[in-house]
Amino acid sequence: RWLAQVAEGMAKAHAAGIVHRDLKPENVMISNDGFAKILDFGLAKLTEKKTPAEGGASMATAVRNTHEGAVMGTVGYMSPEQVQGRVVDTRSDIFSFGCMLYEATTRQRAFDADSQIETMHQIINAAPVPVAELNPDAPSELRKMIRRCLAKDPEKRYQSMKDLSLELFDMVEEFDELSTSVSSRSSAGSGSMPILSPRKSWPVIAGAVVMLIAVAVLSMLVLRRQTPEASQSVKATFKQLTDFGGPESEPALSPDGQNLAYVARASPTSGNDIFVIRVGGRNPINLTRGGSPNERHPAFSPDGQSIAFRSERAGGGIYVMGATGESVRRIADFGYNPSWSPDGRRIVVSTEGGNNPTGRGTTAALWVVEVQTGERKKIYDGDAVMPRWSPNGHRIAFWGLPMVDSGQRDILTIPADGGEAVPVTSDPPLDWSPAWAPDGKFLYFASDRGGSMNLWRAPINELTGEVTGSLQALTTPSASSGEVTIALKGGQIAYSAFNSQLHVHRISIEPSSMKVAGTDVPVTSGSTQFFQPVVS
Repeated sequence: RWLAQVAEGMAKAHAAGIVHRDLKPENVMISNDGFAKILDFGLAKLTEKKTPAEGGASMATAVRNTHEGAVMGTVGYMSPEQVQGRVVDTRSDIFSFGCMLYEATTRQRAFDADSQIETMHQIINAAPVPVAELNPDAPSELRKMIRRCLAKDPEKRYQSMKDLSLELFDMVEEFDELSTSVSSRSSAGSGSMPILSPRKSWPVIAGAVVMLIAVAVLSMLVLRRQTPEASQSVKATFKQLTDFGGPESEPALSPDGQNLAYVARASPTSGNDIFVIRVGGRNPINLTRGGSPNERHPAFSPDGQSIAFRSERAGGGIYVMGATGESVRRIADFGYNPSWSPDGRRIVVSTEGGNNPTGRGTTAALWVVEVQTGERKKIYDGDAVMPRWSPNGHRIAFWGLPMVDSGQRDILTIPADGGEAVPVTSDPPLDWSPAWAPDGKFLYFASDRGGSMNLWRAPINELTGEVTGSLQALTTPSASSGEVTIALKGGQIAYSAFNSQLHVHRISIEPSSMKVAGTDVPVTSGSTQFFQPVVS
């Protein structure tokens, strides 16, 4: 009964042009009055609708606002097309719903291997254990419904969640006629639907509860311990940290992982300020209110007592303040993306900001600045931005352009006192935003080598910069991830999740006056991003 209600709610969401993309048991709540409510539309996206000439007015098609190749969702409930990073439609939610229906019927997951990679392989290539083997009492009609939902080919699944919900409600009515005890057991949550445990409800809007996030947000990964050889994909759990409206970016975790500094605007018309918030809290504090209209690149000192940052006040430069915004002073009249040495005595900076990996075409150098005296020393004259000091002080990681105006961006390291750069990556994918693991044995970074901008790590020798094994992926639930920061304790990583939409539009003008003479008309659409048009 509850799953029939979930199907009905999803049918309403699909009719409104919304694909959930993360349908799973944890995102269904049973309200106090016994109705299923669908939660957490944080990965949901609007869809386009086909015109009659394209094959039907009601079929929601390609999901907008996501790079093709982006892996979105929860492993174990993803559809094959999600796992492969292909464009999804409403039938992807039908596959995820089939996983829930299977689990409720058999008391085990349809796809559940020892690692994420193996689970993804099952979803693409393997059929789950037949329902009849796990639950011989399951009706043949229900088994057929589950098989159809879990078809690898979207064309062989139900084509409408509405049709599926109607069939489920028909089944519920048939069972009600056979035995009135069925509905009483369902409403009591006796275990006939083991994966949908009732939870306390807050006031809920009838039907599907929808939240669409349209701005950049910060998320956190909590890494589970495993050996490097255990899997090429790193297991992690995720939690969103900020959602206060407007872009929120450039996160910096405190050494103990308890606080997060980040950049945002106090109002739509103000400049950037640096905020700090307790991880898991809801009351951010503006540390730089009343400073310059542009404060950026916060970085906690190793003892957590100070924050270095870039400011445009008094001509610009690197400033240091207390962790609660007091005692602001400038230590250098230049520099971007500061990173502290482990002893807290020095800061390494670049002569150019590195938070836009696609927008650079110049060469930047690295400098080390003494915090107390302001004494400075250039340590690298090649191209280097977003420097990050290693936890034991041996090396500095950064990203740079092998050749100016090239599309390639690579991760490199140098000795902390300067010297020859050792590449961590040297290949066509765009790699940027390095961050060291607390023990110095891994270097994390953002890369599009998996088809979308996601997080990766390289096992590394901190003394020599030598990469000691294969690159490993951290699949995040974000369309695009970057600006990585890692706490020295607790196994926590924070990153920025970038969600944007870029399309080409055209508009008519009156040639002599150059005034607009028409309405805006979109030229491109869909999930692919289009920009920098050139007219023939």
